[in-house]
Amino acid sequence: MIPIPERQKIVVMEEEWGKVITMNSTSQLSKDETEQIVIAGSHAADNVARHAAECLPFGLILNDAGKGKDGAAIAGLATMDGLGILAAAVDSMTARIGEGDDTYRSAGCRV
Repeated sequence: MIPIPERQKIVVMEEEWGKVITMNSTSQLSKDETEQIVIAGSHAADNVARHAAECLPFGLILNDAGKGKDGAAIAGLATMDGLGILAAAVDSMTARIGEGDDTYRSAGCRV
């Protein structure tokens, strides 16, 4: 059986302007991350954008999850742009889906 990674938030950088936080799922996103940069293992679909609209992080780096049918897994990027949330999605072949820390390490995220 493959172990499921813990669902924790990890502050990987803290500066005067704020924090860079990794998490496995944007379902963990809360108002604590308002104006912070979040790197999560989630896809960038519309439901993620709607949740982000409630929490208003400064920026989100997510996973494209293979893009999906009609680009569904990245459809939320345009919505987040409209909300003023900087957002990007890494290619699913560069980082494990569902593991924000792996996205930070493997996809070369350096804020």
